[in-house]
Amino acid sequence: MISWGIKTSKNMKKQSIYLRKVTQSDIKLIFEWANDKDARNNSFKTKEITWAEHETWFENTLKDLKTRHYILCYNGNDIGQIRIKIEEENQGKISYSIDKAYRGLGFGKIILQLCENALLEEFKDFYLYADVKKSNIASQVIFKTLGYNESIENDIFKYNKKININK
Repeated sequence: MISWGIKTSKNMKKQSIYLRKVTQSDIKLIFEWANDKDARNNSFKTKEITWAEHETWFENTLKDLKTRHYILCYNGNDIGQIRIKIEEENQGKISYSIDKAYRGLGFGKIILQLCENALLEEFKDFYLYADVKKSNIASQVIFKTLGYNESIENDIFKYNKKININK
């Protein structure tokens, strides 16, 4: 478990926020997040996902040794997910989403930071990348804020970053 304590305001006590690995019991939650209207709009595959498609994908993802899939937990609530698909020995593609009730509160940045830390527990050097739609301004801002390099190809915003233990 990767954790990070944060304070959300002067009047609030320290809050608990951490990543945990996705388990079989998360299948319905991930399905709901995947079919969220905004998540579908921000995806390159905008068609709604059927339960049968999701079940097959989910089972394969859980078994896939080249996938790292985490849930972001905040004060005991599951509020987002991030998945890294390792495509080469030390390179992976980022896919993430935040529950609609928690969007716009900084959790996109936090989930990426925690995931980077989790990967550094496993890899000395790692390259992360993501493709982002032109209309997904929130993700563009998050990646730029976290120091990802940006390029644009055919209206697709491409982000990449090398993370290593010697930062």
